[in-house]
Amino acid sequence: MLNEDSFTLVLYEPKKNALIVKTYEQCDTEQVWRLSLNIHEWVEPLFVNDEYDVIRVLENKGEVTGFSFIADLPDVK
Repeated sequence: MLNEDSFTLVLYEPKKNALIVKTYEQCDTEQVWRLSLNIHEWVEPLFVNDEYDVIRVLENKGEVTGFSFIADLPDVK
């Protein structure tokens, strides 16, 4: 079961009945995944990187065209 608090909605894709979401669900960095509304599962990683957090999803006419990202900063103690 998906936890709705575990992701941020970015875009709805009506043709695929899917959401494009930003999440930390799969890793320690913020990633972008396609989430199927038909089967309620993560179906495709769109931006996954262990060293970078996605900060913005670029889109044009409802289609993902790219990403802005930033290096994952280490914790300072």
